[in-house]
Amino acid sequence: MFRSTQILGYLFAFSFLFSAYTKWIAPGYFEITLLDQGLATTRHFAGVLSRLIIELELALGLSLLLPFYRKALLTLAIFLLSYFTVHVM
Repeated sequence: MFRSTQILGYLFAFSFLFSAYTKWIAPGYFEITLLDQGLATTRHFAGVLSRLIIELELALGLSLLLPFYRKALLTLAIFLLSYFTVHVM
């Protein structure tokens, strides 16, 4: 059980770090995506929201690499991934 939790944590950490990196190199495109999907009403709010999401993904990815609060972080990671998946559909 512990080994599978550890592997799942590293897998989620990699996916969140990769997602944060791809959005970090061009945050303007992510802002436009937020505007097109109706998650932000103005360009300024889209900029703030996009940077907040990037920071959340980066912090969660880095936190999953550490051995502290692993079950709570995995629960949060599963919730965020399921929310983003359902939102895209």
